[in-house]
Amino acid sequence: MHKLIFIALVLLILSGCGPERPADTVPPAENDVEHLDTASTIAGVWILDQVNDTLFDMTEVYGFTSPQPQLQLSPASNKIGGHSGCNGFGGTAYFEADKIVVPEPVVATQMGCGGNVWENDFFDRLMQIKAYTLNGDTLQIYGNGDNSMLFLRKKLHPLEMNYWELTRVNDTLFDIKKVYQSPNEPQPTIRFDLEKKQLGGWNGCNAFGLDIELKDTYYTSGELFSDARGCYPGWSEKFHRILKDNKKYSIKNDVLLLESRGGETLEFRKVE
Repeated sequence: MHKLIFIALVLLILSGCGPERPADTVPPAENDVEHLDTASTIAGVWILDQVNDTLFDMTEVYGFTSPQPQLQLSPASNKIGGHSGCNGFGGTAYFEADKIVVPEPVVATQMGCGGNVWENDFFDRLMQIKAYTLNGDTLQIYGNGDNSMLFLRKKLHPLEMNYWELTRVNDTLFDIKKVYQSPNEPQPTIRFDLEKKQLGGWNGCNAFGLDIELKDTYYTSGELFSDARGCYPGWSEKFHRILKDNKKYSIKNDVLLLESRGGETLEFRKVE
C-alpha cells in the first residue's frame, strides 16, 4: 500500500498538469525583488507543527501512527504537493506577494481515513490562504478568520531535495522519444524519499517504486514495484537493473551520477 501511495504521489507531482492562471491573479512586478526572494526561499518541504496556534499531532487525530501532514512548495514551477497525513496530493499554485494562490482543488490519492474530516479541512485551508510569513525555517500560513497553520522546514538530504531527470546512459545522451518512437513520452525521472526509505519515479513508460536503505550509498531491499502498461521491455529492464544494482552516487553542479556494480551509469539533471 505504501508503494502504491508513493507512486501515485510521484505521478501527481510529475504530471505538471494544472489550470491556466486565473484572470484576477496578477504576477509580481519585475522590481518586486523582496517578494521574489521570499518566494524562492519557501521552496522545499514543510512539516505541519501547529493548527490555530495549537500543537498538532496527526496520530491523535486518527488514533494510530500516521505521518505529519507536509507541504512541498515549488515556486519555480508553480506547483504545490505533499501529504495530508492520509493521502498524497498535488496541484497548481501561484506564489504572489505574501500570498499563495491555489486556484483549483488539489488532486489526491483516494485512501480513506477517519471519514477524511481532517483532510477536507486541510485542503480547504490550502484553498483559502490569505497571507504567509516566513521566519527562518518557520512558515506561518493564514486563512479566513483566525485560521492558521505553522510549518517547520524539513531538513533534506541532497538526494531528496529535487526530482532528477535522466540525461545520459553510459555517457551517451538519452532521449526516451527515440526509444519508443513517440513524441509524447516524458523523460525518465526519479525521486528519493529517505523518510519512507523509497526511490520512485517514471521510467518513460510506467511509474515505479523501490525500497531502499541509505548508508555510504543507497541499497535496495525487496523487489521493484511498477505499473503494468505495456511498452518495449528492453529499456525499462535496463533502467531498473542499474537503479537496483547501485554501487555509488555523486552529486556535482546539479548533476546526479549513479554507477552500478557492473560499471553502468545513469546521469540525471536536477529539476524543480
